[in-house]
Amino acid sequence: GTHAAGDRSEARTKLAAAQVALGKKEMLSAGRLADEARAEADLAVARTTLAKASAVNSDMQHSNATLTEEMLRKTGDSR
Repeated sequence: GTHAAGDRSEARTKLAAAQVALGKKEMLSAGRLADEARAEADLAVARTTLAKASAVNSDMQHSNATLTEEMLRKTGDSR
């Protein structure tokens, strides 16, 4: 969702900053920024995976509820 998009944007920003630092021969800063960019990218992937899994779970719950309703109608159960 929107959090993942923000994380991706932050990763790109930090990667660009790392490239600038590398160009200035600021190796420690470049390495730190590159690590932060990698962490932001990993977070974006995790959030995207979570959002997709949540959507699948929601769809499955809805399908299960629909199936249960159909079964109850067909058996005449009045739960």
